[in-house]
Amino acid sequence: MLHPAVGKPSMTFHDDPGPIDGFLGIISIFESIPGALYNWLCTPHMEMPQDAISVPICFWSLSDESLFPVGANETQLVNNSVTQQWLRSYLWHIALNFQLPDTVFMADSLPLEAPLSAAQSVMATIASVSQRSMEVHGIGMERKLFDLGTYILDYAAARPNLLNRHVAVCSSAKSMLWGLLLSLSKLRGAQSFLLPDLLGRAKDFLTLDRSVSRALTSSPEENVRDEPG
Repeated sequence: MLHPAVGKPSMTFHDDPGPIDGFLGIISIFESIPGALYNWLCTPHMEMPQDAISVPICFWSLSDESLFPVGANETQLVNNSVTQQWLRSYLWHIALNFQLPDTVFMADSLPLEAPLSAAQSVMATIASVSQRSMEVHGIGMERKLFDLGTYILDYAAARPNLLNRHVAVCSSAKSMLWGLLLSLSKLRGAQSFLLPDLLGRAKDFLTLDRSVSRALTSSPEENVRDEPG
């Protein structure tokens, strides 16, 4: 967890405020989580602290625009944006996985569709920035995209009746998951080592056949060799 005693960077007269503001922004994202909740997540066999019930408060605190300083560069803003949505989805995952009271999952508390809105925001971010701004974050970025994909699958498993009744919601969930899979297939110029795992989990939900799965996980050279003629 973060240690409050560790000093944060400060600016001098000659410093460019942008990068420092961006770094402080990413710190503030994680500071939204109470220390007691961090400790409990590391040792979940402990009795659930009162802070766990305040998960929705933490969730909404992560919508603060101050997390995205004006002077930060694109690379920092990408990291802040994806991390914000990943952490919001993780809080949703905590509430679902540890069976917090049903009252937690309310529109003005913790929206049940939080993973879908998070993935939608992340995909919009990916589409609006350069490939380099994504790539520089390495495996950490890949891990967040992977986690977002698993949270969509958790949502689908928790609400099968809703997906069956509402075609638009089901289509949105599949579209967001598909977008995450495509991103993992080419994020750093090659497929992520996490792609086969997420693809395996998503195959039934997306009803992917073997040819589609192979196209995602094969190298470009293999795909060329397989083309007729």
